[in-house]
Amino acid sequence: MRAPPAPMPRAKRASLGVALIARDAEATLGHCLRSFRSYVEQVVVCVDEQTTDRTAEIARRAGAQVHPIQVSDWHECPEHGRVLAQHFARARNESFTWLDKGLDWWLWVDSDDFVRGAEHLPQICATAREQAELVGIWLPYHYAT
Repeated sequence: MRAPPAPMPRAKRASLGVALIARDAEATLGHCLRSFRSYVEQVVVCVDEQTTDRTAEIARRAGAQVHPIQVSDWHECPEHGRVLAQHFARARNESFTWLDKGLDWWLWVDSDDFVRGAEHLPQICATAREQAELVGIWLPYHYAT
């Protein structure tokens, strides 16, 4: 009788929380979350209340905390008529309120992006934490589509 394979070691995780807002993102969200989930402590996906697909289910399956959020609401004025206005900045800022305040770093990712080289995040965050004057890190941007 064969012994069961040894469990895979858990990836070292950065003291990092990642926030996203998503609307009808089932086509890209899984790839996005898989690109970094193993390397960060917390993932929060705020799902737009107007979402009609499986975005929330995909986020939960990937181990993310899911919260409903209002990204859009109706705006009416003589110049534009009645339009569904996007309040992206407000929604992004609200998504950050769900992140653990005890983490060293927070990261914003769009639901149609991925993080190439995420396995380096623990080392990047640890090194950056040692730099007292450092307040942020800019990462190259890659679209998932």
